[in-house]
Amino acid sequence: MFASVGSASAVKYVKSWGSELDTSKLLRTPVAMARDAKGFLYVVDMGNNRILKIDKNGEVVDAIGTLGEGPGQFNMPFGIAVDKEGNILVADTANYRIQKFNEEFQFIKSWGTKGKGSEQFSFPREIAVDSDNNYYITDEYNHRIQKYSPDGQYIQTIGSYGKANGEVALPQGIAINKQDEVYIADTYNNRIQVFDKKGEFQRVIGTGIAGLGPYQFYHPRGINFDSTSGSLYVADTYNNRIMKFTNKDQFLYTVGNFFQFVYPNQVFPDGKGNIYITDTGNNRVLLYNEVGLTAVMKKTIGNERNGNTQYAGPYDVERGTNGNVFVSDSFNHRILKYDISGKIVAKWGSLFGTGGPLRFGSLPGQFFVPRQIATDRYNNVYVSDSVNHRIQKLPIQG
Repeated sequence: MFASVGSASAVKYVKSWGSELDTSKLLRTPVAMARDAKGFLYVVDMGNNRILKIDKNGEVVDAIGTLGEGPGQFNMPFGIAVDKEGNILVADTANYRIQKFNEEFQFIKSWGTKGKGSEQFSFPREIAVDSDNNYYITDEYNHRIQKYSPDGQYIQTIGSYGKANGEVALPQGIAINKQDEVYIADTYNNRIQVFDKKGEFQRVIGTGIAGLGPYQFYHPRGINFDSTSGSLYVADTYNNRIMKFTNKDQFLYTVGNFFQFVYPNQVFPDGKGNIYITDTGNNRVLLYNEVGLTAVMKKTIGNERNGNTQYAGPYDVERGTNGNVFVSDSFNHRILKYDISGKIVAKWGSLFGTGGPLRFGSLPGQFFVPRQIATDRYNNVYVSDSVNHRIQKLPIQG
């Protein structure tokens, strides 16, 4: 058990896995996580070329993968998704293919080879699933999105390299709205493109020319939809601002400027009128509350130093089922928990006091550059403890 520093609440350690003494649980560069409807957590252990299945108690109940090219073998797996039927999809990136398994890790099929043709990939990265259980795969260096049926049959290619409508250049972000429209952050073309579920170009948001106008972007990255209103939020990263659009793509307002943000990478609307912004270059997270057709800063959480409320390299933000917010303060080697008012109510990982030296390590409850956070329906929080090559499981309610 360990206590949160500077907080009245105590946080009880639950479990970690990835100890260097247990080769069955040793993780090397865990890069992605996904959850299924039953609450199982799937971890992409990229450095070990395998996928781990973890139950709600934090026990590894199954695993699949070794280095290779056969079924159930991987070479630098990167992305993972769970489809509507509970099947597991893995972007087997350096094997240039997608592998599909059932929830028991029984191999179903794979598809893809290296190349530029249909059913070929050049580093498949991310997978999204629509309401019909079709799969959309970001084929990054081929400058396109590929769509497949639930049985892995190629349907079509969305996008090609270029600047015209329907063409993309190194697309990064992708999100699917409630109408199954596919929004793509066409990053190097400085715009957002929208396609229907058939992959047909519908419209473009943005002029395609870098600028500060209401419909201009400069290397947009993060895209997210508000779960309640369906509004679109875009992290217009190189313009140092967040832009909000209606569910009809109409510009509403801009938050931030060069004097407020430094390369914001992520934006998270919680569906309750609050917007969390990772202001990466300023080493802080900002909480805004929406009021009418604008947003008012409600609280600044952290800055570049390592005191009790100050950040150093915030990496991820995750909202729990009860409205609490979790921030991975990566270079302070800790996780912070905030209630809905923005007050710190618990910490995982600790410091030797305000402004003092960092405490990082490999003991239970310690972190070394924590990165990705995920929560489940059982009120547990999972942290990718990157340099320690493990996932730690901690309770949301300590």
